Amino acid sequence: MYSTKTVVIKINEADKIYDLKQEYVKTSQYQMSKIRIRFFFGGSELKDENKIFKYMIKDGYTIQVNIIEID
Repeated sequence: MYSTKTVVIKINEADKIYDLKQEYVKTSQYQMSKIRIRFFFGGSELKDENKIFKYMIKDGYTIQVNIIEID
């Protein structure tokens, strides 16, 4: 199933991608322990340990989110 949803999150560019994922989950109906979440930007998967500025993501840019629910 595919859905389109826009979420606006304020985060510091020095934060890690993992922090961004945590903020995204707070705005959604998901529980982090029950999903696998992947972020993509510019054709690449964003790695949890990297900082946001490494990917040159700026205010207003869009990140694709892929969520897989696990049992």
